[in-house]
Amino acid sequence: MPYQISTLDLPCGERFVRAEGSGVITREDADYLLGRVTPGGDLYGLPQVVLTQKVDSTTAEARNLFAGSSARNTLQTWCAVVVTNPIIRVTTNFLMRVNGTTRLKLFTSEPEALRWLDERAREEAAGKKAAP
Repeated sequence: MPYQISTLDLPCGERFVRAEGSGVITREDADYLLGRVTPGGDLYGLPQVVLTQKVDSTTAEARNLFAGSSARNTLQTWCAVVVTNPIIRVTTNFLMRVNGTTRLKLFTSEPEALRWLDERAREEAAGKKAAP
């Protein structure tokens, strides 16, 4: 399976999903990942770090699935994507525009992505405590 999915804890204690892609991402691979992180999936609602450094390419069918309506449901939480391949960066930027997301950000390293995700989790926790 081209996605290795695990759950870990951010420094603030918030649980998050770490999805590391590798090889060629097909429609089936995209469907597997989305099935885990969209409504009804066991990891739905958790912040995500998606690593693409080992991804060679993504098929058109997988890109369509990521850009489709079901993918928008994953963007209700924070998502940090580590992208070092310029072609995958262009594809990811396109999908971000298509989905109109503001909760997804691209990074060049995993530590940088985790710092940003941890900051978002801390801000949300502080906001929940301040709410009446």
